[in-house]
Amino acid sequence: MTNQLELPFLLILPSKVTKCKKMSLGARMHFAVLAGLAVNEGYCWTRDETLAEMNDVSTRQIKRWHKELESNGFIKRECSNINYRTEEGKFLWKRVRKINLNTEEMKYDT
Repeated sequence: MTNQLELPFLLILPSKVTKCKKMSLGARMHFAVLAGLAVNEGYCWTRDETLAEMNDVSTRQIKRWHKELESNGFIKRECSNINYRTEEGKFLWKRVRKINLNTEEMKYDT
């Protein structure tokens, strides 16, 4: 079972992210996906597995991109465990991550 996340028709990549040569091209492009998911709230809740499936990459690659984005100040991650009950009555948990975009970092240089 996969969660289908909806992206907007257009993804926007801020120039500060585009110009950040310390990050891989994949991390920069992944920021556009995160920004698309966070367009309404400024953050998104998602799992690495869901993002990996959306981008057709491994969860390990998603973790690398998140590390690059976070170390360069473009995102901040907060992990949480969510408890839930299955239809069979079992209690389970899953790890989700709130990814906040650092909008201060996106402002133009003056």
